[in-house]
Amino acid sequence: MAFETPSRQVIVENNDPRITYVGEWMTVETSSVNDIDQLRFISVPTLQSSLLASVFDDLPYGSSISISGTVNSTLDIQMTPMPFWRCFVDGLSSGGGSISESDIGPGDWMFFCFNLGLADGPHELVVNITSNGITPFYIEYLVYTPSVNASLEDSLIVINPSDPAIDYPVGWTAITEGQAETSFPNGLLNVTFIGTQISWYGGGVQQRNAIASSGEYSIDGGQFMSFQIPTADEALGEFQLYFITSSLEMGTHVLSVRYTGLEGQLPLVLEYLVVSNGSFSSTSTTSPTMIPSGDGNKAETSRVGATVGEIVGPIVGFAIVIAILFACFRYRRKQGRPSPGSNTQDRHLTLPETSEISQDRTHLVPPNVSSDDIVSVLPSDSESVNTNPFHTPIHTPFRTDPSAGPTEHV
Repeated sequence: MAFETPSRQVIVENNDPRITYVGEWMTVETSSVNDIDQLRFISVPTLQSSLLASVFDDLPYGSSISISGTVNSTLDIQMTPMPFWRCFVDGLSSGGGSISESDIGPGDWMFFCFNLGLADGPHELVVNITSNGITPFYIEYLVYTPSVNASLEDSLIVINPSDPAIDYPVGWTAITEGQAETSFPNGLLNVTFIGTQISWYGGGVQQRNAIASSGEYSIDGGQFMSFQIPTADEALGEFQLYFITSSLEMGTHVLSVRYTGLEGQLPLVLEYLVVSNGSFSSTSTTSPTMIPSGDGNKAETSRVGATVGEIVGPIVGFAIVIAILFACFRYRRKQGRPSPGSNTQDRHLTLPETSEISQDRTHLVPPNVSSDDIVSVLPSDSESVNTNPFHTPIHTPFRTDPSAGPTEHV
């Protein structure tokens, strides 16, 4: 069973210099907002708060973008008007939305300004956010899909379970919403990455009254370190950090993770990995295959039975290929023609330098936009954006299906 091949995603922290905050913005500690302590994407524990402002973002290259934000849900949402927003990409409106009572709970955040299927290249984003002056809106981070050949050096990189960098030797199953899981004793996973740190996020709805379980991880063949897989009652949120490694020397590393739970305990779930200071190429050309749900021992048995075929088959095939190539070589020498592909050109994109991207951001501001204009295009209270991005793919910024955008209002 295989996942569809995704692109890797890049996380842009809210204090990134490519983001300019215009208007009434301030920096706040995360501990003062909804008891949020899961924002480990952000290297400094801060959020950006706004009552009425625009966010300008220069994306180097890419084909999609979304933003994570939240409000202070300790307020009575039924009685307090919630903030709303309007998004513009390259000067064109890409929708807007507001928040309903069911959208936000303590510790929740949502993704908005989904823009998928953009032309590959530089893009600029403007977000107008307005509030009644009582309920601020918080920007946490941005997520974008980089260009195929863009350099991702020193980036926070999201690796989905389907990424070819991940090897699933035995016992893993592809489940709904692009997750992978295992409950197979000592079910193992290996991932090769370039960076200084890697963290594991599990997701999905865990069954209540289940028994907590455990796993362990190792870096570069070193000692295994244990971690806990919490139950739904113990988890701090649906979007759960299982572990984060210590800081490593910059370079190529191998993370090995195995399940140490027992029968009847919670499985180990992989939602995605986040690599710090990564330098992956964003290109993904293959997709790893996992065994279907079932007994992992059967997979091992079939693997042994296929060994003879795996050895003999390539030998016979190689001999046939050599014979064909030899015949072609003799024919082309007689014809006096060069071999095909000798004039193949480099197909890598030539990316513009950063200096070539326009530094004049004023043209991005929608003409004659004021607070009154923003209010006039607000959706009604019944029109709201879906949230809790880890229940359905449409809320998860780390999916690449163009049809999987949130319900926003143009």
